[in-house]
Amino acid sequence: MLSANPVPVQLCPLPSGLRWPHVVHSLNAGPPMTGQKRMGTASSATRVRLLDVAERLMVEEGYAAVTSRRIAQAAGVTPPLVHYYWHTMDEMFIELLARIADENLARQERVLASPEPLQALWKLTSHPAGAAATAEFALLALHRPSVRAEIARHALRFRAQQFDVLKSLAARGDLGIDPADVPGIVFALTGMGRIIGQEIELGISIGHEEAEEFVKRLISTSQGAATTPRTRASKTSAAGRRPKAGA
Repeated sequence: MLSANPVPVQLCPLPSGLRWPHVVHSLNAGPPMTGQKRMGTASSATRVRLLDVAERLMVEEGYAAVTSRRIAQAAGVTPPLVHYYWHTMDEMFIELLARIADENLARQERVLASPEPLQALWKLTSHPAGAAATAEFALLALHRPSVRAEIARHALRFRAQQFDVLKSLAARGDLGIDPADVPGIVFALTGMGRIIGQEIELGISIGHEEAEEFVKRLISTSQGAATTPRTRASKTSAAGRRPKAGA
């Protein structure tokens, strides 16, 4: 937030076509109206660098440390430049969340295309990488309704990708599980996986080996339960056929 008392700042060069009075006006104009055009290009090197700094601050110091002043200080710019790209900090958080979500969704897509997607999905969700940022965004969402809505939107994207890919593979018989069991298996793998990833970040490891063995058995049992009826049906059908003459 901007201080009620103006604080002298050192002005730095702005992108071409922008003058400092325009920036000051945008800071005093309040929250942007719905549909207001985003300032700057998404691929701007400065914009990317500011998002990098914001993500680092969030992971290392928590979301409360991510302010326009702290981002500007760490990036070597001035706070008004941060507000040139994002009129409010909520806008910045939402864009950072979208960037992280897109990267993770692409990673999950590669995982689901692997030879053993269920095992790979478990390893992905139980890995501690990204657990800190996820936890900070969850805390931030408690106080920022707009961020909470975006987290829910991205979560639906992840869930839809998991269900669509795995149900399709199951329907083709590539997983050896009943397509109807996919949601339950996904919840078990990702739910337990996230908890383990968070606990690893906290230095907790008790019960993790047993949990991993349980997941292996769960996958194996689910695959076995789906293949057994087909195997039995095949054997029953073969036993009921009359032998050919001369056999």
